[in-house]
Amino acid sequence: MWIILGVFLLVGLSLLFYFPQRHYVFSPTYYPNRSWFREYTDRYRLHRLQVAPAVEIEGITYEPDQPVLTVLYFGGKEQDSVGLVQKLSSEYPDVRWVAFNYRGYGKSRGRATEKNILADSLIAYDWTVRHYENVGLLGYSLGSSVASYVASRRKPKWVVLVAPFDSVRALVREKAFFVPELFIRYKFDTADFVEKITAPVYVYNSSDDEIVAPLHVARLRRHIPCLAAMKEFSGYGHDTLLFSVSLKKELEIIVRGKPQCDINS
Repeated sequence: MWIILGVFLLVGLSLLFYFPQRHYVFSPTYYPNRSWFREYTDRYRLHRLQVAPAVEIEGITYEPDQPVLTVLYFGGKEQDSVGLVQKLSSEYPDVRWVAFNYRGYGKSRGRATEKNILADSLIAYDWTVRHYENVGLLGYSLGSSVASYVASRRKPKWVVLVAPFDSVRALVREKAFFVPELFIRYKFDTADFVEKITAPVYVYNSSDDEIVAPLHVARLRRHIPCLAAMKEFSGYGHDTLLFSVSLKKELEIIVRGKPQCDINS
């Protein structure tokens, strides 16, 4: 009797956890303040990219006078990647920035799912390399998994992963260990993706990240065959690492350097 009640309780708790998972992984965001894009049309070029019948995602390119290289950015679950290019271009004005919003984010149509985000990311990358050379990838949080997926199937110049994780499944199991595998809706298996990356990979995280514990980054590191650098900072939360002084110093070196794998990795 108690065993049966326990099974029903476990299933009930798992179902309660199953349906809200979408909110934990996706939080479509739109930054309405895009005045820079209208004011500086010579710098910011907006795009519409068809990724499926009747489905378009929005994109943007920031064009400096003499770009040192092109970086395709993949944002986190609560970011409007197109809107964020305004800040990225302010921090790194010599970089040509390209970004596309996931479905349902910003002014992109459709609904975000793991399957279509990964599929659309390849379309976005292919569009970028058709127009520009020397393309690097920068992925933050959820976007680190997306960038890893792209790099596992394409040949970018390098890949920078900020606040990455081994998999969403592992994050879920850490918070809700009682949930059976069957009830975990999303995977975003970054560890599996990075194993197939041949480009140099840079990994940056914070020991004070309240969302992704350092353990998940350490696990991810073991799967990276071409690790160019890995640094763990302190004093930054999950939301503040991307635009931290420490990370900016690293990125400024990367965009002007010649990436290569660490022979000791």
